[in-house]
Amino acid sequence: MEVGQYNTLKINRETEIGLFLIDHEENEVFLPKRFKPKEYNLGEDLEVFVHNDSEGRIVCTTMRPIVCVNQFAMLECRDVTPVGAFMDIGIMKDILVPKKNQHFEPEVGKKYLVLVYLDHLSNRLVGTINMERVTENDPDDIEPGEEVEIIVWHARDDGWRVIVNEEYLGMIFRDQVFQPIEDGMRLKGYVNRIREDGRIDVLLQRPGHENIGDSAEQILSAIKSADGFLPLTDKSAPEEISAALSMSKKSFKKGVGTLYKKKLILLEDKGLRILD
Repeated sequence: MEVGQYNTLKINRETEIGLFLIDHEENEVFLPKRFKPKEYNLGEDLEVFVHNDSEGRIVCTTMRPIVCVNQFAMLECRDVTPVGAFMDIGIMKDILVPKKNQHFEPEVGKKYLVLVYLDHLSNRLVGTINMERVTENDPDDIEPGEEVEIIVWHARDDGWRVIVNEEYLGMIFRDQVFQPIEDGMRLKGYVNRIREDGRIDVLLQRPGHENIGDSAEQILSAIKSADGFLPLTDKSAPEEISAALSMSKKSFKKGVGTLYKKKLILLEDKGLRILD
């Protein structure tokens, strides 16, 4: 039986206060009466989420949580106490983010990126919003230029801190981002540089010349969507280009150059026109 996960368990016996379910090793867990399915039979299998109650006892529920153990999710802070912050995971029991797992004090009503994990000393589900405590700093299995999956952790003045492949800490710099970004977003990225401290600088577009093809394709698609004419030129402001295409002016100019050389577009004074 795995705490913090969905488990398929057998309905073993019934009492006035609920059901008792067992796993294949005959370990028993309690399902309170309010979570019982409308129809059931003893001996049937039932999928439940196994967690701790307020006393630390192992119980289960048929409610569907937002997040399971060893997963990241944006969770709303329900309460702040001297021992830590309580986050809503979608079931009746909130999860504790202890003070030691915070690098700032959360505010009630706001959402934060939380990693849920099983504390092996207490055998309780807990959370952390301080990702420095749960990430590695030796990314020897990642190379510059490699495609990676990222989760946006939080914003800073110079950019966004991110989790790379759910294992390492990274950074996306603000001057290299040309699309809206929010905490908790999951995005595809590319390793730009691995620093001496093991942190990873990430780009949202392929580095170097590989990105020329991507930007050209994106521009051509935008022209087609605009009925064959896009009112952007090499004299357009970087902000206009970023708002319309989510790319830098440098990538825009390279992409336009590629399309022009391939005779796919016509350069006009007021914009780009597709060639039939």
